[in-house]
Amino acid sequence: MKFFLAISSLSLALATTPASAQSSLLDQLSQYVPDSVLSLLSSAEIPTAFSMSTGRDTDAQKITRIEQFATRGAAPRTFSRQQLDLVGQYVSDDQLAGMSGENIGAAMAIAHSSRPEVEKRGIIGALATR
Repeated sequence: MKFFLAISSLSLALATTPASAQSSLLDQLSQYVPDSVLSLLSSAEIPTAFSMSTGRDTDAQKITRIEQFATRGAAPRTFSRQQLDLVGQYVSDDQLAGMSGENIGAAMAIAHSSRPEVEKRGIIGALATR
């Protein structure tokens, strides 16, 4: 419990530090994830990601946690732009950004089905709200 409180205090203190401290945190985080992943973090999220890197987890677990945290709102990397555009024909960009990888996969299957367009739009729209 003391460890958790110490990390929480550190995160709170670092959240209010200047940009130079945040760049130092990014340098330390870059040992776990590439800069392309770190660029997805907002300045308010950097201390949280840093606290994930200071836990007792293995390096592999830290990498996974930080990547999931940083990419939680990004489009899944397993889908091409063309595939995402196909699903995007049925939902707004905001809805598409909020969809899980599983729902995007289901939406692609529905988009390729022989169902009527109105039915496709309704089902895919429902998937986007989950």
